[in-house]
Amino acid sequence: MTDRYCLFPFYLLEFEQNVRNYVCHDIQDIQPGEKTKGDSSLYIKLKMMKKILKEVLGVDVAQNELVVTAGRMLNDLSIDLYAHKVFKNNESGFLALLDWTKKLSRDEFKVRFVMEATGVYHQKFAFYLYDRGREVTIVLPNKISNYIRTLEDKTITDKSCSAAIAQFGLERNLD
Repeated sequence: MTDRYCLFPFYLLEFEQNVRNYVCHDIQDIQPGEKTKGDSSLYIKLKMMKKILKEVLGVDVAQNELVVTAGRMLNDLSIDLYAHKVFKNNESGFLALLDWTKKLSRDEFKVRFVMEATGVYHQKFAFYLYDRGREVTIVLPNKISNYIRTLEDKTITDKSCSAAIAQFGLERNLD
């Protein structure tokens, strides 16, 4: 074996020790020098340490239903689309959606609702959210359709459209 391959395990061990030392300051469960090799709890605790930068609900509006995907951007700029649900496009559906959003999101963040302009179907919902002090962004349909073409997923369903709208909202500065 060459020297380069002999040093590789050393770098892995050094990286694990650096991560363990860094995590020990924030997480009390891991003590310095504690053996964590092969233990997935270190990965889980590191994953839990990620901070949320932004939360968005992507809404695909149809005549009778709202297809919603909740997403968040973490401090490593990764995107996590973590929940999906369908609601009726009426007052009771709007109220159920706001209750669902309240359960999912953290209090310190204002969730931005991003939707595509779909004729007149989105207007009632957008005004409902705006009247309740929510952040609402309405995007032109050609921007969303062009964005969807850039994604890996070529199957277009209501669920995939709401996920793409949420991802669009997370990646763009919509202020």
